[in-house]
Amino acid sequence: MEKLSGRSIPTSCTSSSFADVAVQDWVCKYTEDALAAGFIAANDNFGPEGLLTKGQGLKLVMQARGIEKTAGMTPWEAGYVDAAVKAGIASDFSDYSTPVDRGTFFVWAAEAIAPSEDEDDDLLSGLLDGLDDVVVETPVVETPVVETPVVETPVVSSGDMLTVSLNPETPSNGLAQHSTARIPLLVFDVKAGSQDVTLNEATFEFIGLGDYADLDDVSIYNSIGEKVSKTKSFSEITREISFDRDIVVEAGSTMTLTVAGMLNTGGSDNATYGIKLVDIQASSDVEGEDLVGALLVPATFSNTPSIEISEDKASGDVIIGENQKLA
Repeated sequence: MEKLSGRSIPTSCTSSSFADVAVQDWVCKYTEDALAAGFIAANDNFGPEGLLTKGQGLKLVMQARGIEKTAGMTPWEAGYVDAAVKAGIASDFSDYSTPVDRGTFFVWAAEAIAPSEDEDDDLLSGLLDGLDDVVVETPVVETPVVETPVVETPVVSSGDMLTVSLNPETPSNGLAQHSTARIPLLVFDVKAGSQDVTLNEATFEFIGLGDYADLDDVSIYNSIGEKVSKTKSFSEITREISFDRDIVVEAGSTMTLTVAGMLNTGGSDNATYGIKLVDIQASSDVEGEDLVGALLVPATFSNTPSIEISEDKASGDVIIGENQKLA
């Protein structure tokens, strides 16, 4: 939003107005400048780890470009949606609290900075001035007529496509416990169009400075933690992972999928490990692949929690909020 506004961003941050943003955080200079510009409110917390809703995302885009909302409408999001539809920035929607995906946000941003016809005329007017005063005699050249065969191109309805996009909860670059199962590598959404779509196979490519052979037990999980694919290790830099046969994305719905695996290395070489989604095979056409996940550095954490329970049986109920010795 800050870069979209065209403002001159400070090179450093000397103080933070938000309790959850430290001065040394990279985002500090942006939050302070956005606060000074009136783009965001002076709340106690900024909420850097929170999800952006569709209403909030559209508001940020319009504020960055100086586009006024329609006054007198409730809830407050309705005014921004109404003005955005009239300006050709967004399509009408009412699910204001739904998390906005990156693709939608960037489409709004692109539409908000698209030059108007008047701006195009201004750019061209200086180039066209005086052309009427120049007379150039161009020789007439007889051009033979060549009949070009007409090729019928099949039209694919975008409404029938499966749309793939990066989920906001995809992990960030950082440290990860080595030799531990189900370390999240990439989180992405698949949205069906006007018909149900069956997922067949996903292709991933290893990225990073480590040895791809150290990336083991890679599987795909749904939003409730159920494994919905085969489990594969990266025996080569590109790996295909098949979905279970009954994984269907219902028409008009979105399914969130998490790719997780194990970094089977001690992490002593300070190398990075990650994956990129390069292709999905499904029962419909697919758009939006080529999604990059986090780059993780294997590490050993000494404060990893654990619990041991003996074979003895506990008596009585364990009540929420209370501690009870099981054995």
